[in-house]
Amino acid sequence: MIALLIAVPLAFGFATVAFPKLSRYILPFVALFNLVLLLGFVHPTQVTEIGKWPAAYGIVLVLDNVNYPFLIFVNLVLFALSISATYEDKLGVLLLVLTAALNGLLLTGDFFNSFVFLEIIAAVAYVLASQNKNSYAAFKYLIFGSVAGILYLIGVVSMYVYAGTLNMAYAGFIASPEYVQVAGILIVIALLVELKILPLGLWAPDVYSNGSTVTPVALGSAITVAIFYLFSRIFFNVLEPVKPMPVYILSLISIAFAQLAAMKQKTLGRTLAYASIAGASTVMAALSSGAFGVETIASAAYLYLFNEAISMFILFTIYGYLNHKGFKNNSVAGIAFSLASISLIGFPLTAGFWAKINLL
Repeated sequence: MIALLIAVPLAFGFATVAFPKLSRYILPFVALFNLVLLLGFVHPTQVTEIGKWPAAYGIVLVLDNVNYPFLIFVNLVLFALSISATYEDKLGVLLLVLTAALNGLLLTGDFFNSFVFLEIIAAVAYVLASQNKNSYAAFKYLIFGSVAGILYLIGVVSMYVYAGTLNMAYAGFIASPEYVQVAGILIVIALLVELKILPLGLWAPDVYSNGSTVTPVALGSAITVAIFYLFSRIFFNVLEPVKPMPVYILSLISIAFAQLAAMKQKTLGRTLAYASIAGASTVMAALSSGAFGVETIASAAYLYLFNEAISMFILFTIYGYLNHKGFKNNSVAGIAFSLASISLIGFPLTAGFWAKINLL
């Protein structure tokens, strides 16, 4: 049943290639279908073995209490994006494929399929980044993303050589710690690129500020949330021998640099892009700090991540809409932008305030 979360959007994505305008109506339907399907799981714990191969050797889809809220959030974001004013008909097929890939990334239980879904997400992201004749930024993103993809694949192959399995639940227990560390370093570096942690995320400002109106909304919310889930799952469950301190230090440097860079920008788009980098770096610093138990720090980091993603979704959506329509008097947009901004900075009594309190 959970395989439908991947199969349905993928099938409709291919079916609407010849009729891209139909995607405006199909994408919200597919996202809504996924949400209804997810809400139907009263006890969200399912393991599906594709092809009935044993879990250690075959393709496994896993739905549990951890990835369940991530799936709900990602599909909610895609549904909201499909009915927002920033939606573009020509991107509908891409967003349907993106929906399938994001759901697959959140559900997969093995390394190789995580690589496949990451590459599909990256391919869609490259096309989104290239919109509005933003070829230079898209090419830079392509270079960074391609290197990250190669590193991730080498890490996955290394994990298979050392552990004899690609299943995430088995690999960490079977492989020797020193071998896991080698593969883990490559995988972590690759994910740091995709999560725009500076200096590995230098591709992000140009992509976020110069692409289509959909680009920063998709990359800064749904894609970021899904990849953070993948990172935390691999980092906590498989890569325990990997020392988190270098990642923690790099994240702190990224926070400082992004905040300073945001204050120096002359355009709203680039300011929001650096704010998004700072937010992602904060989540990464929390996940890699190791200051508390895994469950405690992960819960606090996830709360901060969801608040960050919701705020950036609102901010980038309004920015894209106003940038397209013109910055005229719009009280509704102004109020929404203000509320998202004060939540993002952690103003007392907002969701951002409680998220930051939990981190501290």
